[in-house]
Amino acid sequence: MRWWKPALLVSGLLIGGGIGLLVFLLSGQYTVQNRDLPAVGTTISDFELQSLNGETVRLSDYLGQTVIVNFWATWCKPCEEEMPLLEQYYQENSGDLVILAVNYNESRAYVEPFVTDLSLTFPVLLDLDGGVVRQYYVRSFPTTYFIDGRGVLRAQHIGLLTPKLIDQYLSKAGLAK
Repeated sequence: MRWWKPALLVSGLLIGGGIGLLVFLLSGQYTVQNRDLPAVGTTISDFELQSLNGETVRLSDYLGQTVIVNFWATWCKPCEEEMPLLEQYYQENSGDLVILAVNYNESRAYVEPFVTDLSLTFPVLLDLDGGVVRQYYVRSFPTTYFIDGRGVLRAQHIGLLTPKLIDQYLSKAGLAK
């Protein structure tokens, strides 16, 4: 009756290893090796999404301006924490800075109260099927891209932004304080 102990051990190791691999892959702590990944210094690909107010918005509509594209979700606590900071930068740089907040896979019913509660005034776009998130290889939230007026990606950041980081990235994108 001792044969089951090694079998139990092997089964446990296989299950544990599988769970560990799944957690690793879902954590976003790996790099996607793909030549289509947005790279700093390259022209960023265009996208088209609907805003909360129903307008069609294209990234290319903002050529000539510095653009922050922030990928987020209402359930993401760091996203919620950084939104007031993004709003502050948007207000302070009115006319010089565009912020496009791309919400991942949530309906207007979830997004509108979030935006209202935080008094956000920059364009909030709905990526209902996650197509733009996949296009930009976003693996965790928040993820933020800083794009110069020629449409070139100048910086990208995964995780919570700070004022110091935003200033640094905006400077790289051509918008200095």
